[in-house]
Amino acid sequence: MIRFANSWLTAYVCFAIMVFALTSCQNNSDLTADPSTQFRLMSKGKGSGSVLLEMSFDLESLTTIRPTSGKLRKVPDRIFQAPKIDRQTVNFTLYSSGEGRWVMENQTPTQNLTPNHESLPNNSPIPVKSVITGGKIYLYDSKGQLIQNHDVPAPDLSELVASINDLKSTHGAAQVNKAIAGMMTSSYTAGLDDLLRNPRNYGATINTISPQVSSIRVNLNAAGVPNTQDEVVLLIDTQRNLLLGSRLYDPNGQFRTSTMYRYDTGTQPYLKAIYQETPTQFPSGQAGMIKTQQTIRNLNIQV
Repeated sequence: MIRFANSWLTAYVCFAIMVFALTSCQNNSDLTADPSTQFRLMSKGKGSGSVLLEMSFDLESLTTIRPTSGKLRKVPDRIFQAPKIDRQTVNFTLYSSGEGRWVMENQTPTQNLTPNHESLPNNSPIPVKSVITGGKIYLYDSKGQLIQNHDVPAPDLSELVASINDLKSTHGAAQVNKAIAGMMTSSYTAGLDDLLRNPRNYGATINTISPQVSSIRVNLNAAGVPNTQDEVVLLIDTQRNLLLGSRLYDPNGQFRTSTMYRYDTGTQPYLKAIYQETPTQFPSGQAGMIKTQQTIRNLNIQV
């Protein structure tokens, strides 16, 4: 029971982490920030092993930046505030060894945005493809030439591998596909119930918001993510076993990012949109908030 509940918890934590890391990749494609901060939560390489899961989808993102208070008075700040829209195809492969491989390629957005200002000249090569594998991220230009690469230390996903294997052996691959697509499955109910009854066994803090909704606060290091003391708060629909949202905090309790998830309606919900807010600073130092609306299409999962 404890091992299965840990599998459940790890699956949800990994899902929240991967969404955060992927969005960070999109919002910081020029890698002006510390890459170890942006991508340190991605999967590290430990030898590929056999392919356990393949997932692909189109992800279109509309990003706006707003000051948290007051107005923007400086030109660099107003340029920085310009909305951005981009679209990527994302392919994720999970190996039996616990290694994950992400391949993200830029595509033409389905919507157009016309900025109300001229863009500053930029002669730097523009990355159009990113590959995260073997503990590194590789950025490529439109000609397929490697622009740069960075180390990306990250957790082992072997517990997620064990969870998928458990589900495959008891419920079959088709049920696993549905569970991952919707981040829900009745197969995890027993583990979830035990987690809610005995949170200390898992290093978690439970807050019951309503008969149907609870929040679960977990230290990422205690949940198996090395080299970090960040904490994640997961908002869970406990009746449908559905992840509704997540918030990430640094060791000092400072808010890092907030994410909400929207699903298709029906007896088997599928993730269709993600809304995220992340604190930032304008060039002048004024505080702001990055707001990103992401739409997921053409989700395909093969176990």
